[in-house]
Amino acid sequence: MAVIIKKTAAGFEIASPYNADFVAGIKGLTGKWNASSKTWIVPFAVENEARSLLCAIYGEDGTPTERVDLEIEFLCDVEHRGEITFNGASQTIAYARGRDTGGYPAAGIAKISGTLSSGGSRANYTVIARKGLRLRMIGIPRNLADRLITSDNDSTTRVWIEGATIADTTNVVSMRPAQ
Repeated sequence: MAVIIKKTAAGFEIASPYNADFVAGIKGLTGKWNASSKTWIVPFAVENEARSLLCAIYGEDGTPTERVDLEIEFLCDVEHRGEITFNGASQTIAYARGRDTGGYPAAGIAKISGTLSSGGSRANYTVIARKGLRLRMIGIPRNLADRLITSDNDSTTRVWIEGATIADTTNVVSMRPAQ
């Protein structure tokens, strides 16, 4: 889902995917949640700050931008409690609903090949990305893709813009390998 900003009589109306960091930041800018439209309303006076927050979290601020597909290949098993995030906590890429439910790609993510599963205990379930899993983040802003590609490197994944040659790929992403 792309970020959408619309000017209204009450202020700016912002529609975006859920992100806990964004929620905390927009509340700090006196943003109010509108449950009926599922948008945040912020005063006109904080437009620049709201756009900066959107860029920091989503890589876009509601203005038209180039979009690309980002490929992610897991080079080893990665297991996390509840969800696997990309680049710290800003982008959820896979999650589990329970110990026995299996793993699922997050919204805007397609599973190309490989295995997502779940495990752990009933109270502390995990999602597991198995070595060889390939995911595609669909239609993300180019500047966010570039930022994710150049993020910290711990050799658990290889990430590249779809269509790039293998020589253009880079190992990135801070993820904890499975124990």
